[in-house]
Amino acid sequence: MLIDLIVGSAVLLAGGYCVCWLCSPALRARIERPKYTFLEQVRRQQPDPPEDATPPRRSSP
Repeated sequence: MLIDLIVGSAVLLAGGYCVCWLCSPALRARIERPKYTFLEQVRRQQPDPPEDATPPRRSSP
C-alpha cells in the first residue's frame, strides 16, 4: 500500500513536470539555461581553430 502511494506520487509529479515543461516556454528556458551556460563556458575555453584548418573527415562504417 505504501509503495503504491510512493510510486503513484512520483508518477503524478513527473507527469505534472512534463506537462508544465511542454506548456510553458519560460519554464523550459529556465530549466535548460544551465546547459547553455555550460556550453558557452566550454566554447570560450576552447582555442579558436586556424583559419585554414578543415575538420577531419569521418570514414564510413
